[in-house]
Parts: sequence; C-alpha cells; structure tokens
Amino acid sequence: VTYYIYESPWPFSDRDFLITSSGKFNYKTKELYVEMRSIKEHTNFKPNSDATRGFSHDGYVRVKLLTDNTTELEMAFLNDFGGYIPSFVINLVQKKWPYIFMKNLSVQLKKNDIVIDPKFKI
Repeated sequence: VTYYIYESPWPFSDRDFLITSSGKFNYKTKELYVEMRSIKEHTNFKPNSDATRGFSHDGYVRVKLLTDNTTELEMAFLNDFGGYIPSFVINLVQKKWPYIFMKNLSVQLKKNDIVIDPKFKI
C-alpha cells in the first residue's frame, strides 16, 4: 500500500491517492508486471484534511529488460482526480505527467543508491 500526494496550484486543493499494488515477475521474459488500484482506507494512512482524495480505478506498470543497458517501461492509469477540476486542466496535467515522471525516475536511477530490501526474495 502506497500513499501519494500531489501538490496542486491555487485555486485547486492538493490531491492524494491511496494505492494497493501487486506484482509478478516472469523470469523467462525478464518482465515485471504490477497492477495498481485505489483502496478507500488503510489503518496506516489516515485521510488528509488538506487534500482531495483521488481514485485510481485501474492501472499497471510493465518493466521489461531488453539488454543489460536498456529497459522498456510501460504505464497506464485510469484516474479520477476527485473534486472539480476543469477538463482542460486535467488534460494539461496528463500531457506533462509522463515526461516529468520519466525525467525524475532517470535522476533517481543515476544516484546509484538503490537498496533492495533483504526481505525481498528473488
């Protein structure tokens, strides 16, 4: 279970999402597939009174190793941002989000400080 909060500019309130994920790794194809969807509540994540709760109806991430230096990433989400946001604003966010996400992911991966939890078993 993961809690996400996204800052929104005035006049909109921030949006938060409470997501559950489950994944499978295919050793033969070297592909990781993770399904995601919202849950309404969790004991570790109380509602944030400063944010509007969004809802992810369905989503997935597919990561596939192509070569030692090349990875293919595919993502799709069907989200309801909650509250009132004009369609043109949602379209702007959805158009920019993939680029911003990939740029930030690239920065994080270059840090070389990724630690795999010892409880994770391959």
